[in-house]
Amino acid sequence: MTLEPYHEIYTLLTRLSFSQSMAHLCASCDEPADKKCAGCGKVWYCSKQCQNSHWSHHLFNCKRPEDITTGDRLVRAAIRDEIPTDPQTLEDYGFRRASTNALNQSYLLGLYRWLAALHPLSPVRGREFHRWRTSGTLIQEIKLRYEALPSDNRGQYYPWFLANQWVLDGRHVTDDELAEGYFRTAWLYSGGSPSASLSVIKRTAATWSQEKNQCFQLCVPVVSGFSPPTHSDAWIPFGFCACEGENGMSWLGGFYRNLLEKCTFQEFLGAFESESLLELIDIKGMGQDIPQFGPYTAPRLLEFLGGSCSNFSVWSLKQLVAADKEGFSIPIGRATRYDYGFLNCKTSGEEDELKKAYGEFFDAKRGSYSGDYSSGPLALHYACIKGNIFEHISGFIKLKNPKRMRRLMKNAYPLAEI
Repeated sequence: MTLEPYHEIYTLLTRLSFSQSMAHLCASCDEPADKKCAGCGKVWYCSKQCQNSHWSHHLFNCKRPEDITTGDRLVRAAIRDEIPTDPQTLEDYGFRRASTNALNQSYLLGLYRWLAALHPLSPVRGREFHRWRTSGTLIQEIKLRYEALPSDNRGQYYPWFLANQWVLDGRHVTDDELAEGYFRTAWLYSGGSPSASLSVIKRTAATWSQEKNQCFQLCVPVVSGFSPPTHSDAWIPFGFCACEGENGMSWLGGFYRNLLEKCTFQEFLGAFESESLLELIDIKGMGQDIPQFGPYTAPRLLEFLGGSCSNFSVWSLKQLVAADKEGFSIPIGRATRYDYGFLNCKTSGEEDELKKAYGEFFDAKRGSYSGDYSSGPLALHYACIKGNIFEHISGFIKLKNPKRMRRLMKNAYPLAEI
């Protein structure tokens, strides 16, 4: 009896079995798979290792919705490098508290992404995050995972976290703690060492050029979602003085925040030093956004950033009275003292009276930034160099004691021919 028919049958069965196994690919690596998920029976894997690495994605199709935790949702978002969208996940893992600052949210995501996807020893699973949070040990466990590695291997997000633990601990945050967090966030953006202490950061910044310090002082509030205060050294150089009121300054702060997200600190500093911020704005595709500042402010802002009027002493005058109104005392600059009559003041009371008059002018409806030179700071500038400050301001506000104000508002060195 020949065995050949049996051999053919065996070969056929072997091929059939092999082709069936080849019909399934690993959900993780796309290699041939022969192991099926015991939970749903719908997904195949080539190994236990691939099944484990794919679990953070597959569990959403395998588990019952009520069995999925916010820790699972956190890990999925972290692996995708996306801010979670689930409201409870945002609440449970600090994104809600950090939401006033887009960069803080970004750093918090980076902190979790490193733990969930990039940790060189043992990535953290969703169930671990869930256990840490529900047991009240989330902060401590995060520290343990990071500090298990040499300090040079912990990245930039862990030092930020150490200075901003308030996003997770639920306690009241003091103004000093918030300020330190803003300062450190700007330091990291500028390329500073994540491990530097606050005292080292301040000592280093003290050695920088005036231009670099001005850029840094812009970054401190802007990267944290705010505009520079009126007494900041960044308020004039970056055009906040040319804006109309709080809304205008808020718009400009948001504009710079978007710009800083598109460039490095060194790019921004280089453009500022070379007086080419407008070119950088165009290169980053943001030139079309400037008209959003309105038909009056937009052209003046372009003029200011272009350098045609940025060195006028009227901006220092506007900063002086704006800061004074907010309770901050800044020195009266030499040009402002000569141009706007402070040199004529015999007492501090007269200085205060002069500041108040200029403040009323800037606050007046027609004294705000206008679309032509008939009102606003630039009109006051030209009135100043012509020696007509008193006459110009009297046209917009009613001055108390006109005789004294005429004496005080006298420019010692007018240029009448301009």
